[in-house]
Amino acid sequence: MAGKRKTANQKVETPPPRIHIVRRGDTLRSISMIYLGTQNRGEDIKALNGLENDTLVVDSELVIPDR
Repeated sequence: MAGKRKTANQKVETPPPRIHIVRRGDTLRSISMIYLGTQNRGEDIKALNGLENDTLVVDSELVIPDR
């Protein structure tokens, strides 16, 4: 069973963050459902993006947390 081994000099590439462009009618709960499969992670999206409340601005970008 041969596999690749990582050496100390190899960089582990991190994937780029997922970005959502807010559209009219979007809510934190609906965005959470689309990307994370549950409506219960809206607070995580809010915290990651430094939002103070649930108000979203159309055409703004939101970073989506990892599952």
